Amino acid sequence: MPSIRSLLLFVVVRNCGSFIINLPFIYYAILIILLNPSLAAADMQMPVIIYGLVISLMLVLALHMLYSRNKEAGKLMATGAALFVLSDSLLAVNKFYHPFSYAGTAVMLTYGLAQYQLISGVYVYFPKTKHSKSSRQG
Repeated sequence: MPSIRSLLLFVVVRNCGSFIINLPFIYYAILIILLNPSLAAADMQMPVIIYGLVISLMLVLALHMLYSRNKEAGKLMATGAALFVLSDSLLAVNKFYHPFSYAGTAVMLTYGLAQYQLISGVYVYFPKTKHSKSSRQG
């Protein structure tokens, strides 16, 4: 089985392109390397790696929204996705690396702000139409 570092290096190198698009994978690789000893001890290595890849991909897709025609929606969605990754990172660091004061508050605050930004981005991207407004009233 390949080592965790070689797997993460493959993911980063394989996704060469725009730096902003690679940034989530670079960040993810550093976080997993930091957490790896505790993850291995807790037998959580593979679940956390898979989940981390999924949320990194979610962030990459949200960053792609920065290049959409609707820049305001793209900024909101990218910010929301980044806050979501931050929330999960705080949770992982608190659980698997080093517990810290107010972790629960920091996790929930960043999570709530992430959800607000993501939903705001969707709302801006798909503005109300007359049809959708009249269908809700009747």
